[in-house]
Amino acid sequence: MALALLCLCAVPASGQSEVPEFEAYRMVQWDRGTEELGSRSASLSKLVVPVDTPGSLEKRATVLDFEQVTSELLDDLLDERSVGGLVIVLPADLGGVSDEAMAKWRSIEQSLVEKQVMS
Repeated sequence: MALALLCLCAVPASGQSEVPEFEAYRMVQWDRGTEELGSRSASLSKLVVPVDTPGSLEKRATVLDFEQVTSELLDDLLDERSVGGLVIVLPADLGGVSDEAMAKWRSIEQSLVEKQVMS
């Protein structure tokens, strides 16, 4: 399934611009033998819609807050609904996140790294 880009955002909107700006990082990409893992795209230019928008999201992107991300939701978005782009907004201070939430995130992050996310 296609995914244009997976961004992890660490800084919320800044400045006085009419267009929100934020620092974003592309998910890692790597190869294991002939298997290409991680994100293969370097840009994101899609209409952003709410995560609960019905139907395929192949030509659209969605934004998720760190706390709402679950393995089940990501499987639905990536595998079932073919989301065209995904931005996950991380807390500005990960040091303030509970150990339980960080363990959950590490598990989700590991599963994302092991997925094939091609554009």
